[in-house]
Amino acid sequence: MTMEELKAQMTGLSDEFLAEYGPILLKMSTAEALSIIDLIASGKELEAWAIVVAAKTGPDALAEAQAITTAWNEANAANADSIALQKKAVTALLGGVLSITLAMVGL
Repeated sequence: MTMEELKAQMTGLSDEFLAEYGPILLKMSTAEALSIIDLIASGKELEAWAIVVAAKTGPDALAEAQAITTAWNEANAANADSIALQKKAVTALLGGVLSITLAMVGL
């Protein structure tokens, strides 16, 4: 597959993303690509990412991987805080619903 063919099939991805990772993936063997798919499908995204980073060359590859990992960790922490807040709000809302329901049935 050529880069042009990859771009034609991957219309949902940005040109910048394809320019960055397309050549890396196109250089991989079918077995390596299938390994990445298998790891992602089994929930082992970090192992899959390690394969991509290992295939990337250049002095900034490790720094980029560390920056992405840091960003993911920050996003995960923010998501955890958001989920906790949502649970608290739903619990408060259900407390009100419970109070109304108990009043309706006379308890």
